[in-house]
Amino acid sequence: MDSEKNKTINVVLNPSFFIKFCISLLIFIAIFYMIAPFYISFKVSIIKPILGLFYGAKTAPYLRSIPAYRGISLSLVCFFSLIASSLQIKTIQPFFRFKWKWLLGSILLIVLYEIVAIVIEIVSTGFIGYYITAVLLSVTSVVLALLLWFLLFPSLKKYFLDAE
Repeated sequence: MDSEKNKTINVVLNPSFFIKFCISLLIFIAIFYMIAPFYISFKVSIIKPILGLFYGAKTAPYLRSIPAYRGISLSLVCFFSLIASSLQIKTIQPFFRFKWKWLLGSILLIVLYEIVAIVIEIVSTGFIGYYITAVLLSVTSVVLALLLWFLLFPSLKKYFLDAE
């Protein structure tokens, strides 16, 4: 029963949380900008074979050199910033001890989502396809990060239950 108590990490949405979030956001943007070429290469190595299913031997419409800012994963930066803002010194160790599988699964889900969204972006044509991919790669990616953050920290439910 005591170990069950340690699994719940209370997140407090107060001004210090938002200050920590802004600082974390800047730090993770800088980190992702530095690792962007590697992250892009990783995603392209997965995307190319998938595009081969759609285009066969011919080259996909626009696989060219990708600028570094495209390697800044909006959803991963947001997700990591939310987690960093939610943890305190005393809750870091219990969080990683009990939630590491959920964290790893969330990261893999975000990366998979980004890969699928990029494939949809490349293979979609027409006016509607561009709007769908814009939504997939912007708003929906942040909503996914927020949803996974809520799943990692069940204590966030009280903010929404108390609001009703």
